[in-house]
Amino acid sequence: MLAVRDAGHGLILSRHQHPTALAQALPSGLLATAAQGDVLLARLLSLSSRLPKALLNEGSSSQYAPVLFDFRYFKEAEVYERRIEASPDHVALDEGFREEFGELVEEVFQLFEAIVEQHRRLVGCLEQLRGSSIAQATLETVMQSQEGRQVLVEALAQQAALLLLLDRCIEGGVRERCVVAYYRIRGGAHAVGPSFGDIMRLCSATGFKTSASKLPAGYPAAYVARLPLPSDVVMSAITNLRSADVYAQLDHFPNPEHRSFALSHQASCVYLLLFYVPQVLHKDPALMRVLVDKHFSDSWMVPWAPGFCADLAWEWDQYRAARAALAGVVAPGRVRDLAQMYKGLLPGLESQMSHYLVAGVLQEEYVVQHTSEVFNCLRDANVTLRWLLLHASTRHRKLHSVMADTAPSAPDILNLLLKTAQLEFEVQRVYSDILQHKEARWLAQRQAVEDGFRQLARFYAALRALPGSDVDANLVTWFGRLAEQVSTMECTDHASASTQVQQLLRVLEDAARFSPADASLQTEQYLTRIRSQLAQLVSLAAVHKGLLTTLGAVGDFGYAWRLIDAYTPQLQALVRSNPAAVGQLRFLFIKVRRVLDVPLLRISQANSPALAETAHHYSEALLAYCTNLLQVVPSAVFDHLERIAALQTGQMAEMASRVEKDSLRDYAQPEQRAQRARLGANVACLAQGITNMDRIFLGVLELAPTQLLQGGLRALLAKWLGAACKAALVFGPPPASLSFTKAPSSQGMSLAAVFGAGAAFDREFTGRHHLAARLAELARSTSGLRQTLESMQDLLHVPGLRLWQEELERVMSLSYEADAEQYMAAQAPSSQTAAARSGGEPSTSGSTSPSFLWRVQGAELLGVAAFRSLRATLGTPGLVTLDWLLASRIASGLQRLLGLLEGKGHKGGWRSPMQEVLAAWGPPTSCPANGPAAYAEAVEGHRRLLAPLLHVLPLIGQAQLLRRRIALELRSSARLDAAGLVSALPQYRYSRRLAMLERVAPKDTPDACALATGMDTLLQQYHPVYRTVWLQLVGQCVRTYLSETTGAVAQGIQAVGIDVMLPREVSMLMAFLEEMGRYGTMSRKQVHEFIPPLVADTWLSALAE
Repeated sequence: MLAVRDAGHGLILSRHQHPTALAQALPSGLLATAAQGDVLLARLLSLSSRLPKALLNEGSSSQYAPVLFDFRYFKEAEVYERRIEASPDHVALDEGFREEFGELVEEVFQLFEAIVEQHRRLVGCLEQLRGSSIAQATLETVMQSQEGRQVLVEALAQQAALLLLLDRCIEGGVRERCVVAYYRIRGGAHAVGPSFGDIMRLCSATGFKTSASKLPAGYPAAYVARLPLPSDVVMSAITNLRSADVYAQLDHFPNPEHRSFALSHQASCVYLLLFYVPQVLHKDPALMRVLVDKHFSDSWMVPWAPGFCADLAWEWDQYRAARAALAGVVAPGRVRDLAQMYKGLLPGLESQMSHYLVAGVLQEEYVVQHTSEVFNCLRDANVTLRWLLLHASTRHRKLHSVMADTAPSAPDILNLLLKTAQLEFEVQRVYSDILQHKEARWLAQRQAVEDGFRQLARFYAALRALPGSDVDANLVTWFGRLAEQVSTMECTDHASASTQVQQLLRVLEDAARFSPADASLQTEQYLTRIRSQLAQLVSLAAVHKGLLTTLGAVGDFGYAWRLIDAYTPQLQALVRSNPAAVGQLRFLFIKVRRVLDVPLLRISQANSPALAETAHHYSEALLAYCTNLLQVVPSAVFDHLERIAALQTGQMAEMASRVEKDSLRDYAQPEQRAQRARLGANVACLAQGITNMDRIFLGVLELAPTQLLQGGLRALLAKWLGAACKAALVFGPPPASLSFTKAPSSQGMSLAAVFGAGAAFDREFTGRHHLAARLAELARSTSGLRQTLESMQDLLHVPGLRLWQEELERVMSLSYEADAEQYMAAQAPSSQTAAARSGGEPSTSGSTSPSFLWRVQGAELLGVAAFRSLRATLGTPGLVTLDWLLASRIASGLQRLLGLLEGKGHKGGWRSPMQEVLAAWGPPTSCPANGPAAYAEAVEGHRRLLAPLLHVLPLIGQAQLLRRRIALELRSSARLDAAGLVSALPQYRYSRRLAMLERVAPKDTPDACALATGMDTLLQQYHPVYRTVWLQLVGQCVRTYLSETTGAVAQGIQAVGIDVMLPREVSMLMAFLEEMGRYGTMSRKQVHEFIPPLVADTWLSALAE
């Protein structure tokens, strides 16, 4: 069984007693009661961190204020209930609170109930001790036992600690609201237990506020008195603390100046127990003087619970005897002298530790020979750290001012802390290694010494056999007896073994003087070797488990729980300025994790089932602290990577494959390369420090630093990618006609931000003309960071390229989700987000092919180069995500269009007008009675009904064309269709120069290609029969116009050309159908069913067979 230790308050139990044996040695239930107190402390800390703002906020600032009441509710419960029932809003609010927070309120009330039950159980144990006649279970016998005295004192102090911690973590108003809420949820007085009165007394507000500058009168003694303990038992415990070293700590601190450090755990117990006997604080100056001189002679800051520290100069100010006893300690002059003394110790301690921590110094032999010096250095360092860290947080105004003026700076304190933690780790490693192999090495060295003595005996026996030898026969016998004596030495009793070895060394000195002259040289060789082996035995005997116990007591760091959090920014700044310091954080974490020992000590000894839960709570707190502190490492690494990337892309020239000899100097750039080397060395140092940490267990949880580094780099990379895209691709505000409410960015960066005010090809958008330059700049910066990450991935021990690709894909996916939600939520794409995603208004831009988008003047708005730049900048994930976003836009447009066709927003819808038109045209197999005029009449008569289609269809078609361009850029096959609308044919003419339809009136006419594609997309939303009907109508239109022409049509087709002889409307319709066939799935067979093959085969060259 390992020695148990209290890292929180300096407790070391020197005995290795099994928990069961300890429980049997104590009175019934006392150990279990002490263990339950530690469990409740952990539950209280955990639960208080999960309280919602609805319960914490007072007055009208809380949403549920109308249904949350303090203890005044119990005076007029019916009035409060009628007030709630009179308002439907209040009733709904009450039901909502019960549903959302009912379980949490019940958990809080159960904690209050458990604290009251803990007090009842402790009082029962104490009454049993006071009235028992059994010798081993009386109060006197418990106080005479070291273990019993410790457990009893802790159980008494825990009760006070529970109450004080409750008032600090869950203030009085919150407690009252929780109790009343539980009372109402459970249904009133008949649903609560008999201890409800005690719970109300416990939870009643005390007037204490954490932020208050003064304590309430009589606090906390009056609050502790709500759950009192027998005063005679408390006084007996205080008397023992006054006269004894309850935790046997003074043996580990032989220096009298370190007494307050050694008795720190006792001091916290004294502080807590005195509130049960406030008369001592008020009226017993003699006892207070003794207690202060022993426990608080140079320290007025007392840690009494994990993360909580009492300022006696502030809390004892209202107690006359306590204030008088403490006056000498907290005098400003005394405090200044102490601060200057500890500040003066820092340079010497740092110099001494720097010497010890030089590589190769702390070898086994050196550590063993200099045990006293090393341990004294560690004692001085830890006492100095404790005093400086604790007293820098004093709440006393004058003392805080003195500390601020006199104490050393935070970097100096942290530097000492890191070196102390490292030295403790190295010394513990050496001693642990020695102890692990001590027995085997002891046996080997003992056998070597024994063989040496036997060899000496044989040597003298042989020498005595020579003629004329004067060797004494007793000398042979004497060396034999020494060999037998050595064979009986054991290493279990290190004190006895050391004494025997020292005696043997003195005996060997006599042996060298009495050896014969003719054998002195050989004897000296034997004795020198034996003395060396005996010295090693002395070193082994000097190393025992008690040294590790002392090292644990000296290295106590539990007092710094929460205090060290205030130094996190300084520690992170130290890592940034000195990357080598990250390796020392490992030793700091090992030192910090000792805080788990005290809260879990009694729980483990009592074999409590709550051990795992309690350990998990404290481990989570430690893990959160260490993780927060280590966030500086990926941040610093990423900063260096950014600087390297900027250096490579902005200042360093790229080496050409062939370089002229005279220009080599221009490529050398020694300053830039030296700077890059320094940054790379810093990255390597930070990564090595993280890698060397390997895996650190913080209680029951594991800290994985390498995973933390990789995760931190991922987060920073995603943030950088989002910021870079937003900075490069966000242009000026869109026109007023396209304004919208910006999308929320809680789920990630909006693609409306990534791809600009996305009508990046609309001339009305500010900054559109800089699109190419911005894309080039973004491609340069992203390429530089990607290459830097790839080149540094071996130093970082992370897959750099994979990180880049995965985070880029994740950023794009989150961006898509942020924008796609708006498309799916809106029926009409009239928001700014929809405008930002568009490629420009179809009425102001036209498509020459899927590769280019033109404006009226013929300037290229969006071409192959732009898509290539997008791919170079954002890679495949960016283009794929843009394709998804365009698909969402298409879906939104189709929803609007289908709504229009079904009559949403239009009285009667399309059904009745279309029936009238079809009736006027007649069957598709014949021509309309009015000839071509029937089509003009239909268009003119329903122009208002057709207007929305002319707006939405081009937008849908434009998105489809952009998707095809994206698909071509990604070299993947996609079948995106294009189609036309018969009513729009007069607005276009066929251009032989461009081999496509162009607009007659570009100002108000949408792009023909986009319009045709939108029509085809619309037809695909319905059953294939609708496409057939549409082709029938197209065929009808063609035949109608052809019937009005002369017989020169055939001659014109063969000799002159179809665009000369055919009617203009037929020419436009055929060109429109060709646009549809170029990208769609329409076959020649389908077209030949409704259009004369002569016309179709001449025009529809793009249709598939």
